[in-house]
Amino acid sequence: MKIKTSLLLGVIFLVNICYGQSDSIYSFTLQEAQEYALKHNYEAKNSLLEIKKARKKVWETTAIGLPQVSGSIYYQHIPGDIPTFSFGEAMLPLFSILDSLHPGAFSSFGEDMASSESAIAVKNATTYGLTVSQLVFSGEYIVGLQASKTFLSLSENAKEKKELDTKQAVSSSYYSILALEKNKAILDTSIANLNSTLKEFRILNEKGFIEDTEVDQIELTLRNTQNASRTLEQQIELSYKLFKLLLGIDLESVINLTQGFDEFLVSVDVVNSPTYSNFDISNNIDYKVLENQERISELSLKRERSKYLPMVSAFYSYTDITNKADFDFTINHIVGLNVNIPIFSSGQRIAQVQQARIELEKTRNIKDVAEENIMLMVEQAAYDLEKSIEKYNNELFNIELSNKIYQKTLIKHREGMASSLDLAQAHNQYLASNSNYTNSILELLTSKLNYDKILNNL
Repeated sequence: MKIKTSLLLGVIFLVNICYGQSDSIYSFTLQEAQEYALKHNYEAKNSLLEIKKARKKVWETTAIGLPQVSGSIYYQHIPGDIPTFSFGEAMLPLFSILDSLHPGAFSSFGEDMASSESAIAVKNATTYGLTVSQLVFSGEYIVGLQASKTFLSLSENAKEKKELDTKQAVSSSYYSILALEKNKAILDTSIANLNSTLKEFRILNEKGFIEDTEVDQIELTLRNTQNASRTLEQQIELSYKLFKLLLGIDLESVINLTQGFDEFLVSVDVVNSPTYSNFDISNNIDYKVLENQERISELSLKRERSKYLPMVSAFYSYTDITNKADFDFTINHIVGLNVNIPIFSSGQRIAQVQQARIELEKTRNIKDVAEENIMLMVEQAAYDLEKSIEKYNNELFNIELSNKIYQKTLIKHREGMASSLDLAQAHNQYLASNSNYTNSILELLTSKLNYDKILNNL
């Protein structure tokens, strides 16, 4: 029984380990990484919260113009005796006159009035009421409602911009990791080749065919290449950590990138120059933000102008008392209309309108300058992409040439026609060409990324 229990616990432990490991391993294509970041990156989450907040603000502003209902309850207690009054004696002369005109008709009534007393209040009483108000007309409310919707649109623009920035950052980080890993793979391949060459040289040195300096030169080249590989390994580790932070993943998790440079190069036209003749600036997110800011400035001016208009509101009020005195003058139902008409403000409203007009003019000037800058940025992005294409094609040719030179130098060295220094130089030139080629791919993809972002094609 103990053995079965131990086996069961062991199986559960292994399942938990496997489950934990599967949870901490992620595999991403570029698109999957972008989508994950948009859901889990804290900045992307905050942009969604801002939209929710803006929608609540729209409803808050809308509710100002909807019926408002409020209730009230007031309790009072009067300590001591309650004052009373009687006006029957004061009315006796009048009743005497009336009785003389109509004998016997008012005599008993006058006597009753003279002998009765009435309280002017009650010991305990509760007053309760209900008030319903409705805004009928307000220029500020109408403009405020329009402004709240514009702020919602501005929040949506901010979200779109944050999404573009996040996609760009994820792509850039993804490309950088691929470039580092590709460079490290080239160095590791070179290290393996150099180790093989070093073994051959040591054998030749032991047999007296080559000098010690030939062996030392290859060993020095090998050590330098190994140091460069270790440096790249540290850079790769740091880049993965930054990538995890960008995606919102725990730093202890493992990430596998399932796409390579070759897949991304397919999407880049490395033959033809980029064109932007069909660029529509209205699709640019920065321009959209400026348009909304201009709209807000226009509404701000409209709001200041609306302060010249009257504000009209209607109301209904119901009030009653639970325990009434003998004489109660409470009016239960009241219906009314409030009209607030601005007449004179000593120039305050005029100054506010003028300030709003100046702000609108400033916003439009900023928008005009930004429009020109965006067009220049599009032109610059296309130029950078064109130059990156040229550089990539050049480095592609160079890497083939450097590889050819290195292989021939290696053959010459084995035949005794080239020194180890020549071989080391050819090897370093080969590594530099490979590194330049990889960096040219990274630069090409980055230029394409910037070009697509400004065209809003991410």
